[in-house]
Amino acid sequence: MAAPRTYKLGDAARHIASGERCDLLWLGDSQSAPSNSPRWAQGIMKQWDVDWRERVLASAAPISAGVEGWQSFKTPGIATSSGDLLPDGVTVCPPGFNANTRWDTGSPSAFTQVARYASSFLGTYLNGDWTVNNAINWRFAMTKLSGNSPCRFLRRRANGNLATTAVDFETTLVPSSDWQAVDFSGAASGVVASGVNGEEWFLDLNFGDKTNKGVCLGGYAISIDGKADGFGLRFSAAGGWTALDHLPVSLGGTNTLVDLDDLQARNGVFGWPTAIFIQLGQNDAGLTDGTTPTGIANYKSRLLQLIDHYNIAYAASAQPTPMFVLVCNWETSGLGAYWPSIATSLQEICDERSNCGLLNLYQIVNEEHGSFASWQGTYLADGVHQNTAGASEFARLAWNELQVAAVTGIVVLTNGIGSFGYTKSWGY
Repeated sequence: MAAPRTYKLGDAARHIASGERCDLLWLGDSQSAPSNSPRWAQGIMKQWDVDWRERVLASAAPISAGVEGWQSFKTPGIATSSGDLLPDGVTVCPPGFNANTRWDTGSPSAFTQVARYASSFLGTYLNGDWTVNNAINWRFAMTKLSGNSPCRFLRRRANGNLATTAVDFETTLVPSSDWQAVDFSGAASGVVASGVNGEEWFLDLNFGDKTNKGVCLGGYAISIDGKADGFGLRFSAAGGWTALDHLPVSLGGTNTLVDLDDLQARNGVFGWPTAIFIQLGQNDAGLTDGTTPTGIANYKSRLLQLIDHYNIAYAASAQPTPMFVLVCNWETSGLGAYWPSIATSLQEICDERSNCGLLNLYQIVNEEHGSFASWQGTYLADGVHQNTAGASEFARLAWNELQVAAVTGIVVLTNGIGSFGYTKSWGY
């Protein structure tokens, strides 16, 4: 029997739709990489009727350790040591940042690596209307990779002349291997046009010792200042990723930045996700025996490892158990027989782990739109990835299912005043 459209999804659906504080982490591959467009981020922003509180921005980046936007900024000549993310003198920047830009001149420099963030980027990635009439709080998480002198993090409101615009906020990051949060509020609401005519944020390594210095940017969150409840969204995803790319090396995975200490450090800055969506499998099909019964069983085993790894991390940090939503992908080219087997495996996991629910987009999309041949040209760019219409439609279908699941199983209480309630089986 085919797996249903949803299974045991009610608690997670109610949590997301309730308006209470919900921090959703999406673990995925290129179909959910936030640096690509259109993908899940853009679809959710358009179609999910949630009370937005925060968006955690990060580049997936083509580096194997690019979890939740871990990026490295280094001055040329810095020694590469075990654990460094990038080779000597190389800089990879998240969206909206430019490498090698001097904060004081706007020109490239031969001896410094500086990141520059322009708030005009809000308009293209953040769907900036959510910031209108709200003061915005920015939180950047950084850790020092190497070097023994401080660097600066600063904000400037540009007026068209990079060389003369004054800095109105700055803080110093001291040498440390620990996470440091740069947290400030009061940024102007709305979206600035483009270029230098707006607010800009800089990571200035041209400060103190100009050589042998490196900083790791672990992500940055934009939230409505003072808002405690509502919906927050973050991603950990990159092109080509399989379940192994989300697992630590100690569990047979390839990721060096998701062990217990890393999860505790990063979530200590941004808060622990309350709901975790997992949408993987497209690239797992390319692994050895990927589409065979053995390969599908291996995929299920890796997902169980991933779920258990997060559950252990939450328990070790005295955090409430997260809600997992296992997302079965829509049908993709050449894998029509693969996804129903994956959906069945995900349903089995939901019976084996009490904090898991199923969102079966394979079944949902085919029931709503018919055979793959009838809709793939409308909603897919290449037989696999969403186009603009697909990003919107798949997000709409997912939101509709969450709304249905949110009211399924609610027990009406006959207490004389017509109120209702439900019993949650998970941590939140």
